[in-house]
This record gives sequence, structure tokens and C-alpha cells, in this order.
Amino acid sequence: MNDNTKEETKKVTFEGRTYTVPTWVGWVARDADGEVYGYRHEPTIPEGDSSWSSRSNYYEDNFIKIAEGQNNWEDSLRKI
Repeated sequence: MNDNTKEETKKVTFEGRTYTVPTWVGWVARDADGEVYGYRHEPTIPEGDSSWSSRSNYYEDNFIKIAEGQNNWEDSLRKI
């Protein structure tokens, strides 16, 4: 991406707050540390871990930090 090209974005509402995210974000979730992330593909929680992961045997997915905060992270995954 060069300086003259801006990534396309969209507005999403998650846990009552509106965020601007890249258009490729399809899932939003909060990690145990309270930070909110957007993912291209549906993430999972690896056994024994305290955060969502978008990695699989098939791809290493795109993700982006959206915001900080705190809530029950294990029930925070939402498709947008």
C-alpha cells in the first residue's frame, strides 16, 4: 500500500461502542487482557490459552487491535 492509497474501512458496534475497522474484519473479540481485536476469519481459543487465535493449519490470519477495555473475554466473540 502506498501513501496515496487508504485502506477501506467500515463501522462496527461491539459491546455498545462503535469502532472503525478495515473492511476485511469479519469477527471481533476481546482477549483476557481486555484488548479488542478484529479478525478476518473466525478465531478460536487454543487449549490452556487466555486469548483468541486466528491461526490454523491452513493459514495465518490477519488481525488488528481495535481497542483496550475489559469484560468477560471468553464470551465476547461476535461475527460482524
